[in-house]
Amino acid sequence: MDGLPEAGEIPLGEYYLIGDLQELVGLEPKTIRYYEHAGLIMPRRLGRYRVYDKKDTERLKVIKFLRRFDLSLKMIRTLFKRHGTMGLNSLPEEAREAILLRLKERRDEIESLEKLL
Repeated sequence: MDGLPEAGEIPLGEYYLIGDLQELVGLEPKTIRYYEHAGLIMPRRLGRYRVYDKKDTERLKVIKFLRRFDLSLKMIRTLFKRHGTMGLNSLPEEAREAILLRLKERRDEIESLEKLL
């Protein structure tokens, strides 16, 4: 053991270490740190450790969902700036329209591929 706390070892209440967040959200720590570096989440620090709150957790769930539809990080950042807090059940119309556009593009691609087969 290297002396570092494991996920769940520090009593943080409503805060999580990256290992806890990985389990809650289903993203690798490397991806979570990348989203932090991109300015999409801003965890607090507890000494050397990043600690994430419920807002970070919800933001990561939204980011993960929007990335499934290939929305760029730039667009996701813009959505957060324009609309503040977003939840999976409260996506703004702008986000829903972007998702529908991506779905249409995917359907068109599938139709084109089916014609080739």
